[in-house]
Amino acid sequence: MTVMKLREIKCSVCAKPSEQFVVLSYTIFGSSGLDGYRPLPFLPQLCPHCGYVADSLDMPLPIDKSFLDTRKYLYFGKTPLCKDLQRLLKIARIKEQAKQYRDAVDRYIHAAGWAHEEGNVYWSRKAGKLAVKNIDILLADENADNKVTLNLQRADWLRRTGDFETVIRDYENAEYPPDENGSLMSDIMRFQVQIARAKDNSCYTIDSVTVSRPVPMA
Repeated sequence: MTVMKLREIKCSVCAKPSEQFVVLSYTIFGSSGLDGYRPLPFLPQLCPHCGYVADSLDMPLPIDKSFLDTRKYLYFGKTPLCKDLQRLLKIARIKEQAKQYRDAVDRYIHAAGWAHEEGNVYWSRKAGKLAVKNIDILLADENADNKVTLNLQRADWLRRTGDFETVIRDYENAEYPPDENGSLMSDIMRFQVQIARAKDNSCYTIDSVTVSRPVPMA
């Protein structure tokens, strides 16, 4: 359950106030996807005056404000796109432009999942591919944090966007050290390769892997 309250927020870019929903608390139900990501059940705020999008409009824009007037920020092509999805893609574009690639990955995955739920196949795939692009930038750094999580996300969105051969090539021999979840990470990768071989780009949850795993004895 998400609890929100309407409050007046002053935009950090144009300094104009607007009424925005502020999240007081929330709960996420259900299992996460195979990428381990569970999108937040609410949208970022949108300034009706200048078009800035942020989790909270009083947060400073991390790049020059001229970006908000560019085609790169505003244009979404000729494919129909609802305003909520535009909002999710705009915050992802801001994060990417600011080279905040970890945040950009999460925002593009949120947008891809949102588009999937709406039945917008084009934007689900496009946002998924943009997530993979930003993941590849992060993984190019040998000292990158959370490489296991990044590879889980990369494998899932490569497969869901139809790049089955890359999933098979990059992950068929992937093994990860056991953690508090045992061999779950390796099991997920084996499952990804299995369904990639079947050219299956469906959305699966962690339950698809865990329900068939033996439960360790106490």
